[in-house]
Amino acid sequence: AVLFDETGGFIVKNLDFSRVRADSPARAGDVLLLYSTGLGLNSSRLQTGALVARDARIDTQPVTVTIGGQPAEVIYSIASPGFAGLFQTAVRVPSGLPGATAPVVLRAGTSASNTVNLAIAGISQGERFEITVVNLTTGQTFTPILAASHGQGARLFDEGQPATQQLEILAEEGATAPLKSLLAGNPLVRDITDTGMNPLPPGQSVTLTVRTEGAFDHISVAAMLVPTNDAFFAVNGMRVPAGADTATFEAVAYDAGTEANDERCASIPGPPNACKGVGFNPSRAGAEGTVQMHGGIRGVGDLNAAERNWRNPVARVTVRRLR
Repeated sequence: AVLFDETGGFIVKNLDFSRVRADSPARAGDVLLLYSTGLGLNSSRLQTGALVARDARIDTQPVTVTIGGQPAEVIYSIASPGFAGLFQTAVRVPSGLPGATAPVVLRAGTSASNTVNLAIAGISQGERFEITVVNLTTGQTFTPILAASHGQGARLFDEGQPATQQLEILAEEGATAPLKSLLAGNPLVRDITDTGMNPLPPGQSVTLTVRTEGAFDHISVAAMLVPTNDAFFAVNGMRVPAGADTATFEAVAYDAGTEANDERCASIPGPPNACKGVGFNPSRAGAEGTVQMHGGIRGVGDLNAAERNWRNPVARVTVRRLR
């Protein structure tokens, strides 16, 4: 049974252990702790009435949780240290809940708990942030720029790890649609936008607007550099500024590690006045294999290093809250 009182379930926020109430509702992306009894067998088969050591990590049997009828990500479910017969389950609030209150149900195996109410902030218009991108290079054009607001756990990539195919397509072809689709399926993502079909030439700037809300307080921005094989710039999961502050990020150029840097126009999609080759190529033969800092244009193929090379940072990204 999930613990509760007349105000609803006894559920606290993992961030500060404050109680979730109508005047302090949970928001999409928040991590909550549900306290319950009767979860049954666990990894160490505790004896009835035995206190759990404060430094112990004793997992319960697998559990699932729904909030407002939607599956919630279960981060862990353990016997509460320092107590006997008390369990705590950490879950992440899914997005898209209508607000006010949402029913919470905890399930262990085929058994379901009592239903308790959870105060939810729900979907709102949130806050709007203006993102201005300046192309600092002298010889590279940015393809259409993608921007997203999201929670702390969402990222476009991890340096030193292979790129997703969606990021590969952005870095080799400049197309934002596959990466936008991938992000749209992530419950940690709040808003996604791009600059349409318009490239950003050297020395120019463009402005986008995204909405944030509650735990969706980070942004990511990315676009391909052309002419290159698979270079892109990115701001990868930076927190939005607080209050009236403005935050400025210096973005470097990354190598997606998905295409060999032969610098030949046959494998570079643009810009039209430089190259008109193939964009996305699913083969990663000869590529670095992981996302890493780009080494720049070396002049080994059709590209003139004196014209097309750069020094980091390649972009300046300024984030400002709109009133």
